Order: sequence, then structure tokens, then C-alpha cells
Amino acid sequence: MAQGSRHLCENADAGSITFDGIDVLKNPNELRHRLGYLPQGFGVYPRISAIDLLDHLAILNGLVNKKERLEVVLGLLAQTNLYQHRTKAVSGFSGGMRQRFGIAQALLGDPDLLIYPSPFKMQVLIRLKNIFTALLNLK
Repeated sequence: MAQGSRHLCENADAGSITFDGIDVLKNPNELRHRLGYLPQGFGVYPRISAIDLLDHLAILNGLVNKKERLEVVLGLLAQTNLYQHRTKAVSGFSGGMRQRFGIAQALLGDPDLLIYPSPFKMQVLIRLKNIFTALLNLK
């Protein structure tokens, strides 16, 4: 998403885009901090566990407090039904498990808007709906 929104903002020659009061063309970084992006596919290190990779991604998303970060990481792994697989290498996950890991990654930082690619299976979309409903109930 960072690359896509960067191109969108750099190539605009007319018009305006606002999101929740943010002028996207003038303040693209402010928007990026409020977005979650669910990649269609992503590479992983061969032997890194789900908990370690999600923890690393949480640091990159600005979650620096270790105790708070661990709570968020474990919570997202539980919400995506990956808690029991947290010590396993993400590279060994099935396609569905990787998609759920991607959802956990996208939800890091509690984004206001989640962007995901369209080619999702209906089963995945139903799980997403259930996850989002659960998350809304937590807020």
C-alpha cells in the first residue's frame, strides 16, 4: 500500500481525496499511518516463527513497548486461529494459514481502514467478517 498510495499522491494532477478529514494529497503519510494493508502474497524467512515475524512487523509498525507488543501479537494470533501454530515457521503454513497471518499483520497498529486485494475466496471473506465483527465488539 505504501507504494500504491505514494504513486496515487504523486501522479494526481487535479481533484482531491479526503479520508476522515485528512487531505490525502497534501498529507499522504498521515493517511498511511491509519491504513492496514493485507498483501495478496508475501515472502518470509524460511525458519522464522509466526510469533517472531509478527513481533518484528509490530516493531516496524511502531509498537515499541515489549509487553504491550506481545499482548497485541498474541491477541492477533488468537483472533486469526494461529495461536496454536505461533512457534511454527510461517513458510510451512498452508495458503489459508498464510492469508490469516496476513490478516493479523494488516491489523497491527489498529488501522482505521483495511485495504485488501479482491481475489479472496468466500470462506476467507466470511472469516474476515467474523474477525472484524469481533474486533468491533472489542472497541
